[in-house]
Amino acid sequence: MKILALVRNATDLDDISDYVTKISSAQDSVCLLNIIPVHGDIPTKKNGQVLDMCTEFDLSMYYNEKRENEAWMKKTTLSSVCERHAVIGSRLLIIADYVKKHEIDVILTNTEATNELRDFFKKTKAGTIFDELDVPVLAFKCERINDELKDIAILSDFNDPSAYNLEIVKNLAQKSAANITLFGFSDSSAAEAMLDQKMETFMESHGMENCKKVILPSNNKAKSTQELLFEYPINLLVLLDINRIGMKKILKGDLASDILNHTLVPILAY
Repeated sequence: MKILALVRNATDLDDISDYVTKISSAQDSVCLLNIIPVHGDIPTKKNGQVLDMCTEFDLSMYYNEKRENEAWMKKTTLSSVCERHAVIGSRLLIIADYVKKHEIDVILTNTEATNELRDFFKKTKAGTIFDELDVPVLAFKCERINDELKDIAILSDFNDPSAYNLEIVKNLAQKSAANITLFGFSDSSAAEAMLDQKMETFMESHGMENCKKVILPSNNKAKSTQELLFEYPINLLVLLDINRIGMKKILKGDLASDILNHTLVPILAY
C-alpha cells in the first residue's frame, strides 16, 4: 500500500507519524508531502508547482518556508517513509499530480470538524480532496487518533457490492485485530430485507463472511450516523456509497462529504 501523508507543520508530522505507525505494515511505503500554497496570481505549471524562473513575484518567503519545512520533515523516524517533499504551488493540482505519478492507494490527512453553515462558505481540506480526486481519503481529527483501532464500521447503501477495493480496510483490520461491522439504514421492513441481502452479497464479494451486520431504522441518514457513532465503539468509519435521495439530496448535497466534515471519528472515505 502506498500512503500519501499530507503534513502542514511539525505538529502535524507528529500526529501523522503516530497514525501511520498504527495503520501501516512493513510492506507499505509512505510519502510525506508538505505544500506551501501560493495566492492565485502567481503562475504555476500543469503539475501545480510554481514556475522555476518566475521573476514577476517575490517568492523568497515561500522558498524560506520550504527550507524550514524540509528541515523538520527530516526528523521523522518512520522506517516506512520513502520520500519527503516540500513543494510550493497550487495545493489540489500538486496532490492530483502526485497521486497519478506515484499510484497512491490512500491519502492520509488531518482536518477540522465543521458544520453546515461553515460548509456553505468554505470546504475543508479533506472534503475538497474527497470531492475532486478519485482516491480514498483517510481523515482524522483531534485526539480520537489516539484510540486503539479495534472496531471498524463500514457504512454504505451497498448498492454496488464489488465497486470498491477494500484491501486497505482488510489490511487495517488484520494488522490491528479489529472487528468489522457493516451498517446500513432502512425506512421499511421491505427495504430492510433487501438491504440484508445486499450486505450478504457484499460480504461474499469481499471475503468478509465473518463480519457482523447492523441495519438501523432511519429516514434521516445524517442524523442516524451521528447517533450510531455515539452508540457503538467505532474507531474508524469507512464510507462507501452512502447517499441522500430526493429533495434532501438537492437541498443538502452529498451525504458522504457531510459525514466526513462533521464527525470527529477518523474516516476512510471512498
